[in-house]
Amino acid sequence: MNKEHLELLKEELNNEKGFNSYHEIKIWVKSELKVDIPYHTLWNLVRKRLKAKLKVQIPVNIKKDDEKEESFKKTLSKS
Repeated sequence: MNKEHLELLKEELNNEKGFNSYHEIKIWVKSELKVDIPYHTLWNLVRKRLKAKLKVQIPVNIKKDDEKEESFKKTLSKS
């Protein structure tokens, strides 16, 4: 991959949507940049060279009660 490819990949990684997996990145690189790169090499490139991380949303319980959570936080901070 050349410097142009790295810059495009870095921009895409910084995009608000981002990627959910390295497999998604691999597919994007192959389709957009026309470069077939091994998974492990791509992982090293993204994590070590570009110092980027995947943008994976943290799961939240759908049954969570926001009022109870705030009450718990207030009670916890008083201790």
